[in-house]
Amino acid sequence: FGSSLTDNDLNQLTNSFVDGPLAEAASLRRVSDREGADLVGRKLTARANYAGIIFPYFSPLDRSRPIEYRLRRDEPDLERKSDGSVRPKAKYLWPPGRPNRLYFPPLITQQHLSNLNVPVVVVEGEKKTLAMHRVATFDPELISFVSLGVGGVWNWRGVIGKAHSANGSRTNVNGVIEDFDLVSWRGRKAYILFDANVRQNSSVQGARRALASELGRRGADVLLAEMPLDCDVNGIDDYLGKIAQEKSPSEACRAVHAILKSAKPPSKKSKTCTRLSVLIVLGTGLQFSLATHKLNEVPWRGARRPRSAPVYGMQGFILK
Repeated sequence: FGSSLTDNDLNQLTNSFVDGPLAEAASLRRVSDREGADLVGRKLTARANYAGIIFPYFSPLDRSRPIEYRLRRDEPDLERKSDGSVRPKAKYLWPPGRPNRLYFPPLITQQHLSNLNVPVVVVEGEKKTLAMHRVATFDPELISFVSLGVGGVWNWRGVIGKAHSANGSRTNVNGVIEDFDLVSWRGRKAYILFDANVRQNSSVQGARRALASELGRRGADVLLAEMPLDCDVNGIDDYLGKIAQEKSPSEACRAVHAILKSAKPPSKKSKTCTRLSVLIVLGTGLQFSLATHKLNEVPWRGARRPRSAPVYGMQGFILK
């Protein structure tokens, strides 16, 4: 399927700390506009281009053939944000209606996923997963950790089945994707390393908090790792590529291990909101509306919630 990566593809991947041998081991391929559209179930139009690089998804139980593909488009759509900036939109595409999956890098088998002595590092995206995998396998005699990728910060959840609703109709059942059951979590160190924007983006913060809660529920020793404040890039792959170019690949690997060494457990304070507005409804329906805050500012124990619905109530009320 598709064709070999071009020199330009390989150069761009190298800038993200994914070298040629690793790209080949991961079976990365280039696809044309038509091939890409067919792969992700889109119609060819003059307004969209689906040429790009495909990332095959393999099961750690059987790497003989891919179970899914994800497309990284060369020319994604563009979208103007509220701050006036223009950003790429739908840069990565997944076939519609297909369940979310964990991305497992090459060489990772069920034995690695079951070895509690080998930590797990969860990152966002396939390219970052491969970059971290290169760090983990830099010493060919040792895999220092297992890198696992989620397609987006919330993509560790998704549709996991169907069930009958109260009125008898079939409806989707959402939950943690089944690939998480392939990993032995109890008693294992599990790092979450999301992009640098976790410091400002409330949705990313909520996703990390919810994932940490889920892994903790599964018995993992959860640690939150963060990009350095002065890294000048958003993703760990670009950070690694930058250090490798400015210094050396071994220095890049040392930088990652320093990041993991400085990781901290989730704050227990996250379950208490000390500045919260809540809706208080008495028996008569009387409401106290002294302030307005968005639901995104409230830790809802990992549950997803509308981003902009206002909540009214009293400033300073504490929710536990």
